[in-house]
Amino acid sequence: MSVYTLLLFLFYLLVILISIIFLVIFFPLNFSFLSNVDGFYYDAKGDFSVLLGLLNGSTDLHPEGGSFKLYAFSLPIYSTHWTGKEKEPEEKPIDKPKKRKRDLRILIEPIKRLFDSSIRIIKVKKLDVSLITGLSDPYASGLIFGVVFPFIEMMRIYFPLLSFSLTPVFVEERFRSRVCGSISFRIILFVVPLLRFFLSKEYRKYRKL
Repeated sequence: MSVYTLLLFLFYLLVILISIIFLVIFFPLNFSFLSNVDGFYYDAKGDFSVLLGLLNGSTDLHPEGGSFKLYAFSLPIYSTHWTGKEKEPEEKPIDKPKKRKRDLRILIEPIKRLFDSSIRIIKVKKLDVSLITGLSDPYASGLIFGVVFPFIEMMRIYFPLLSFSLTPVFVEERFRSRVCGSISFRIILFVVPLLRFFLSKEYRKYRKL
């Protein structure tokens, strides 16, 4: 293989990679997720796709570990797995000079603006929430659910895409939840809100502390 052929091949490869990155940034990214929590055990799965599914992937998380897989044109291009690490015995801390703590309250306003902008960018297609919970005290459970249920009805009015189911338990302390949904957004639309956040005077002041 001549040097010219090699350079031409690398040029075409670079053009293809740049085109894929460009399309991924500008085309809508669809993400669906499913989460189950039962006490201290959790299991979460997510699938995403872009370019009509030509580029897609999946991930799952659980206490034992998780995995991430990425496909292009239905061909696996990247895959990784990890396992939960056991806690190592803690060593006695060595006295170090205390660093000056930064005041996070400075970032409250820019974080609010970033959150508001992100909410408008993300389009919720579906969101189903199922919750089974209760306290060991029936009286306390009844008081809590009596306050919560009106708010659930209000949420159903203002968010028609939200399906919320709450099942109270009065005889035992229990918590079980299931969240299923799908969202869509364009990555390029997050650029301006992120620039506003990092260029804000509050963030610059926070960095100087």
